[in-house]
Amino acid sequence: MSATLHYFDGRGRAEIVRLTMAAAKVPFTQVDIREKQQFEALKADGKLVFGQLPLVEYEGNNLVQSCSIVRYFAAKGNLLGSNEQEKSKIDILFEGTRDFNSIFISYGFAGFKEVLDDAKKTALPRYLPIFNSVLLRNGSNGHLVGSKLSLADIGLLEVILTIEELLGEDELITLL
Repeated sequence: MSATLHYFDGRGRAEIVRLTMAAAKVPFTQVDIREKQQFEALKADGKLVFGQLPLVEYEGNNLVQSCSIVRYFAAKGNLLGSNEQEKSKIDILFEGTRDFNSIFISYGFAGFKEVLDDAKKTALPRYLPIFNSVLLRNGSNGHLVGSKLSLADIGLLEVILTIEELLGEDELITLL
Protein backbone atom coordinates (compact mmCIF):
# COMPACT_ATOMS: atom_id res chain seq x y z
CA MET A 1 0.00 0.00 0.00
CA SER A 2 1.21 3.49 -0.82
CA ALA A 3 1.66 6.23 1.76
CA THR A 4 0.93 9.93 1.34
CA LEU A 5 3.34 12.39 2.90
CA HIS A 6 2.11 15.92 3.55
CA TYR A 7 4.83 18.50 4.06
CA PHE A 8 6.10 21.84 2.89
CA ASP A 9 8.14 22.02 -0.30
CA GLY A 10 11.57 21.36 1.23
CA ARG A 11 13.62 18.90 3.28
CA GLY A 12 12.93 20.05 6.83
CA ARG A 13 11.64 17.50 9.29
CA ALA A 14 10.22 15.29 6.53
CA GLU A 15 13.52 14.36 4.90
CA ILE A 16 14.26 11.64 7.44
CA VAL A 17 10.72 10.32 6.86
CA ARG A 18 11.32 10.19 3.09
CA LEU A 19 14.66 8.43 3.49
CA THR A 20 13.24 5.88 5.92
CA MET A 21 10.19 5.07 3.80
CA ALA A 22 12.48 4.60 0.78
CA ALA A 23 14.80 2.29 2.77
CA ALA A 24 11.79 0.34 4.07
CA LYS A 25 10.54 0.03 0.48
CA VAL A 26 7.27 1.79 1.28
CA PRO A 27 6.04 3.58 -1.84
CA PHE A 28 4.81 7.10 -1.19
CA THR A 29 3.63 10.24 -2.84
CA GLN A 30 4.14 13.72 -1.48
CA VAL A 31 1.57 16.46 -1.26
CA ASP A 32 3.44 19.76 -1.06
CA ILE A 33 1.79 22.19 1.32
CA ARG A 34 2.18 25.55 -0.38
CA GLU A 35 -0.84 27.45 0.85
CA LYS A 36 -2.09 28.17 4.33
CA GLN A 37 -5.53 26.79 3.42
CA GLN A 38 -4.04 23.34 2.75
CA PHE A 39 -2.44 23.30 6.19
CA GLU A 40 -5.57 24.64 7.89
CA ALA A 41 -7.70 21.97 6.18
CA LEU A 42 -5.50 19.18 7.60
CA LYS A 43 -5.81 20.72 11.07
CA ALA A 44 -9.58 21.14 10.71
CA ASP A 45 -9.90 17.48 9.65
CA GLY A 46 -8.21 16.47 12.92
CA LYS A 47 -5.28 14.85 11.12
CA LEU A 48 -2.58 16.86 12.91
CA VAL A 49 -2.65 15.89 16.59
CA PHE A 50 -0.16 18.61 17.53
CA GLY A 51 -1.07 20.98 14.71
CA GLN A 52 2.18 20.50 12.81
CA LEU A 53 3.66 18.61 9.87
CA PRO A 54 4.86 16.18 8.62
CA LEU A 55 1.83 13.96 8.27
CA VAL A 56 1.84 10.53 6.64
CA GLU A 57 -1.45 8.91 5.75
CA TYR A 58 -0.91 5.16 5.63
CA GLU A 59 -3.28 2.21 5.92
CA GLY A 60 -6.03 4.39 7.39
CA ASN A 61 -3.72 5.99 9.97
CA ASN A 62 -2.65 9.61 10.30
CA LEU A 63 0.96 9.39 11.44
CA VAL A 64 2.56 12.55 12.87
CA GLN A 65 5.77 13.52 14.72
CA SER A 66 8.71 12.83 12.43
CA CYS A 67 10.65 10.46 14.71
CA SER A 68 7.51 8.50 15.51
CA ILE A 69 6.76 8.16 11.80
CA VAL A 70 10.35 7.12 11.15
CA ARG A 71 10.31 4.43 13.83
CA TYR A 72 6.99 3.10 12.50
CA PHE A 73 8.41 2.63 9.00
CA ALA A 74 11.81 1.49 10.28
CA ALA A 75 10.03 -1.33 12.11
CA LYS A 76 8.19 -2.27 8.91
CA GLY A 77 11.50 -2.32 7.02
CA ASN A 78 13.40 -4.28 9.68
CA LEU A 79 15.79 -1.34 10.20
CA LEU A 80 15.82 -1.35 14.01
CA GLY A 81 18.27 -4.19 14.70
CA SER A 82 18.14 -7.93 15.10
CA ASN A 83 18.51 -8.14 18.90
CA GLU A 84 18.08 -5.94 21.96
CA GLN A 85 21.71 -4.83 22.01
CA GLU A 86 21.57 -3.71 18.36
CA LYS A 87 18.20 -2.03 18.90
CA SER A 88 19.59 -0.03 21.78
CA LYS A 89 22.73 1.03 19.88
CA ILE A 90 20.70 1.98 16.81
CA ASP A 91 18.31 4.06 18.87
CA ILE A 92 21.14 5.87 20.67
CA LEU A 93 22.97 6.63 17.44
CA PHE A 94 19.77 7.67 15.65
CA GLU A 95 19.01 10.14 18.45
CA GLY A 96 22.58 11.43 18.10
CA THR A 97 21.92 12.08 14.42
CA ARG A 98 18.80 14.05 15.40
CA ASP A 99 20.88 16.21 17.74
CA PHE A 100 23.49 16.66 15.02
CA ASN A 101 20.90 17.51 12.37
CA SER A 102 19.10 20.00 14.64
CA ILE A 103 21.88 22.55 14.08
CA PHE A 104 20.77 22.83 10.44
CA ILE A 105 16.99 23.02 11.02
CA SER A 106 17.00 26.80 11.40
CA TYR A 107 19.01 27.25 8.18
CA GLY A 108 16.01 28.40 6.16
CA PHE A 109 14.73 30.72 8.89
CA ALA A 110 17.81 32.23 10.50
CA GLY A 111 20.79 33.88 8.90
CA PHE A 112 22.48 31.40 6.59
CA LYS A 113 25.98 32.48 7.47
CA GLU A 114 25.36 32.31 11.23
CA VAL A 115 23.89 28.82 11.08
CA LEU A 116 26.66 27.47 8.85
CA ASP A 117 29.43 29.14 10.85
CA ASP A 118 28.00 27.68 14.04
CA ALA A 119 27.76 24.23 12.44
CA LYS A 120 31.40 24.35 11.32
CA LYS A 121 32.58 25.62 14.70
CA THR A 122 30.56 23.39 17.03
CA ALA A 123 28.54 20.55 15.50
CA LEU A 124 30.88 19.13 12.88
CA PRO A 125 33.93 18.83 15.17
CA ARG A 126 31.74 17.35 17.89
CA TYR A 127 29.71 14.78 15.96
CA LEU A 128 31.70 13.70 12.88
CA PRO A 129 34.60 12.15 14.84
CA ILE A 130 32.13 10.23 17.02
CA PHE A 131 30.29 8.71 14.06
CA ASN A 132 33.56 8.00 12.26
CA SER A 133 34.86 6.17 15.33
CA VAL A 134 31.66 4.12 15.62
CA LEU A 135 31.93 3.16 11.94
CA LEU A 136 35.56 2.11 12.36
CA ARG A 137 34.79 0.04 15.49
CA ASN A 138 31.99 -1.77 13.68
CA GLY A 139 34.34 -2.99 10.98
CA SER A 140 34.55 -2.57 7.25
CA ASN A 141 30.94 -3.19 6.35
CA GLY A 142 30.05 0.52 6.24
CA HIS A 143 27.26 0.36 8.83
CA LEU A 144 27.09 1.95 12.25
CA VAL A 145 25.58 -1.15 13.91
CA GLY A 146 25.59 -4.74 12.77
CA SER A 147 26.07 -5.76 9.16
CA LYS A 148 23.05 -4.24 7.43
CA LEU A 149 21.35 -0.92 6.93
CA SER A 150 19.70 0.48 10.03
CA LEU A 151 17.85 3.59 11.14
CA ALA A 152 21.14 4.90 12.59
CA ASP A 153 22.70 4.76 9.11
CA ILE A 154 19.73 6.55 7.58
CA GLY A 155 19.90 9.29 10.21
CA LEU A 156 23.60 9.80 9.53
CA LEU A 157 22.99 9.80 5.79
CA GLU A 158 20.53 12.66 6.18
CA VAL A 159 23.07 14.77 8.06
CA ILE A 160 25.86 13.98 5.61
CA LEU A 161 23.66 14.94 2.66
CA THR A 162 22.81 18.21 4.40
CA ILE A 163 26.46 18.99 5.12
CA GLU A 164 27.47 18.17 1.57
CA GLU A 165 24.73 20.38 0.15
CA LEU A 166 25.23 23.36 2.46
CA LEU A 167 28.97 23.26 3.17
CA GLY A 168 30.49 20.97 0.54
CA GLU A 169 32.16 17.61 0.88
CA ASP A 170 35.49 19.17 1.85
CA GLU A 171 34.02 19.96 5.30
CA LEU A 172 33.39 16.25 5.80
CA ILE A 173 36.85 15.20 4.74
CA THR A 174 38.81 17.72 6.81
CA LEU A 175 37.27 16.57 10.08
CA LEU A 176 37.67 12.83 9.64
